[in-house]
Amino acid sequence: MSPEYENRSEHDALPADVSEALGEAHTGAALSPQSEMRLRREILARVAGERSVKRGFLTIRADEGEWLSIAPGIRKKPLYTDTVAGTESYLLKVEPGVQAPHHGHRGTELCLVLEGSLRYGPLHLSAGDWHVAHRESVHPKAFTDTGALLFIQEPLENSIAAP
Repeated sequence: MSPEYENRSEHDALPADVSEALGEAHTGAALSPQSEMRLRREILARVAGERSVKRGFLTIRADEGEWLSIAPGIRKKPLYTDTVAGTESYLLKVEPGVQAPHHGHRGTELCLVLEGSLRYGPLHLSAGDWHVAHRESVHPKAFTDTGALLFIQEPLENSIAAP
């Protein structure tokens, strides 16, 4: 077994007996020391991420998560669902030239434009703009010529689902 496993600290993710059993069960090609360390860092990072949720935090990095196609030119990246509050937070990416039909709201929708711009009828929203659509309001047809990245938080009954 490699020295970095023998000199484990109490903060390592795997108990010594589990680490040893995995090492003994391994029958594939040997990893280079650099590959072994990279793999170990990746595993520990994932475990640390899972631990952070248990401690009351959730972090989703920019390159993590899954973008779901919900309509032509529109993708949604779910960030967090709060089942107690009954809300969902997500990113919405709208490609340039996309038009979306008018739509209503069963509950209050919060929106922050992160990138680009978007029009709802005569209302023009740009990066940094905050927009609230209250319960029972109706957005007119939406259009973006630049594309847009939006942060949305809304009640689960409003939530846009992937087809």
